Order: sequence, then C-alpha cells, then structure tokens
Amino acid sequence: MEIDHFQQKNDIDNNLGESVILSKYRTVLPEIIKKLAPGTSVAELCQYGDKLIFSHTSKVYNKKQVEKGIALPTMICVNHYLQYFSPLPGENDVILKNGDVVKIELGVHIDGYIATAAHTTILNPNPQQPVTGRVADVLAAAYYGSEVALRLLKPGNRAMDIVDAVNLVAQQYKCVPVEGSSIQLIRRYLLQAEKSAILNPSLDDNILDNDFIIHSNEVYSVNLIMSSGEGLVKESEAKPTIYQRNVNESYNLKLKAARAVFKKIINTYSVFPFSTSGKSLRITASLPLPYVHSELSIPPDTDTAKLLNEEVKSVK
Repeated sequence: MEIDHFQQKNDIDNNLGESVILSKYRTVLPEIIKKLAPGTSVAELCQYGDKLIFSHTSKVYNKKQVEKGIALPTMICVNHYLQYFSPLPGENDVILKNGDVVKIELGVHIDGYIATAAHTTILNPNPQQPVTGRVADVLAAAYYGSEVALRLLKPGNRAMDIVDAVNLVAQQYKCVPVEGSSIQLIRRYLLQAEKSAILNPSLDDNILDNDFIIHSNEVYSVNLIMSSGEGLVKESEAKPTIYQRNVNESYNLKLKAARAVFKKIINTYSVFPFSTSGKSLRITASLPLPYVHSELSIPPDTDTAKLLNEEVKSVK
C-alpha cells in the first residue's frame, strides 16, 4: 500500500495536464545573454544569473510557502570548457573576448518543478559578417540537433529515434555529440529521473538498454553539446565550485558554523545543486542560431529538413 501511495502521489506531482503545474515552468536565460560582451567577467555573469533567478522567483507564488529558486546554478563555459563552470571572482575567472564561443546553462524551479535552459553563442567581433569555418559548423550542428530533438519529443516516439536523428544532423556538419550528451527525464525535485538516452551511441556500450518510449505529460531536458573533434572529455584543472548534497546521507556536523552553513544550503537550495560562487510542450523559448555561415548544410529534401520546418508550441 505504501508503494502504491508513493506512485499515486508521484503521478499527481508530475501531471502536466494541470495548468497550475505547467505555469511553474519558467526560465531567465535571455536576460543573461544580453549581458555577454568582451571584457565581461564570467564569475560576475554567473553571480548575476543566480541573483536574477532568486529575484524573479521571489515575486511569484507568495500566498503560501513554496520552495523556489535555483535548480541549476548559472554556469558559463567558454570555448573548450563543457559544463559546470561557475568560477569564483579572482579564482580561475575568465574574461570574455571577441571570438569566444560561450555556452550558458542554468535551471529554475518553483515548488520543485524544474525548467533547465542552455544556449551557445559566439562573441562576433563583426556582427554584420557571419562566423565561418569549423566554429560555424559546430554551432549549426548543436542548434539544429537540439531543434530536431525537441520536435521529436512527442508521445509515442522512441528515444533511439531521437538519438539517430540528432546523429544524422551531426554527420551533415561533420561533427559528433560530446560524451555525456543525453535526453534526460525530469521529475519534480529530480534533475535525473529513471529515463535517459545517450546521444553519442559510439561512446556507450549499453545504448540499446537506454531506449524507451516518450509518454504524454513527461518533462525532458535535451543536453546536447557538439564537437568538431572526437567528442571525448577530460577533467578540468579548474577548482570545483558546483556541489549538491546527498539527500540519502545523514550529516552529523559538530561545528556551529558548519551547521549554520548546512542549514542555509537546505533552506536556499533544497535538494538542488548550488555554486559556491553564489554566496510535448516546449518549456524554453527558441533562441536564434548565431550569425554563422557554414559551408555544410542539411539537404532540403530530407526528413530532418521537413522536421525543422515544423512549428513547436511553447509555454506562454
């Protein structure tokens, strides 16, 4: 009976047929993109993003106590950095310059309902001229690969069909999805639920075990990073600043200061990751492809091209 009760509550908590639940999915990514400019500190941008999330969420759902705020701290990765980069001011900070490829990722939650968003752009020194070369190829591959994946996230479709479609786009631009790229089911308070499909099957020996069917009223994140190389990653030398507490562990903290910090982490971030630098409806709006000119393209008479011409509905 206890298991049945848990499953029933889980189904209710994650029923997107309820407009009240659907209204809790929001992001602030476009406001951070406006701040990108040469000479800007990545550390300051990350802090700005986190403050913006708290500012926006503090203005909604105030009639009763509701947990809300950061689901993923603002992370800004430049050039070959891939994920989880949110530097401390003065430590491993990066100052943006013309020509940098900038990847922004963040997540917001209201009452445990999560919306993650990411976007990649380039600081073009001459906005009137398109970016060319392999940088243009990889930006186009990431953009169109994500758009294809989002259009295929429909009830009844299989995850492997999405994986195949994304890899067809990558092949058109002579790129590959980076190791760790995936389609991930999200549930209330869970950034990584029970369904996940790896988008680079050549890097996963158990890819067939990850196939599943998309169902209605499910929420997925598409975490796609493209590479013009082999798609392999290695650990950075930069100091880690993104952490998440293990909710399955009990912490017996003896120092009063440590208990105070831990209490603040729980009250501010709940079960979600946090940064030490911060003392089939589409949830995220479509952001434009940077001004690039790739010599490669998706043939207009292919299924991929037809898919990209389809309109995608967004949450208003």
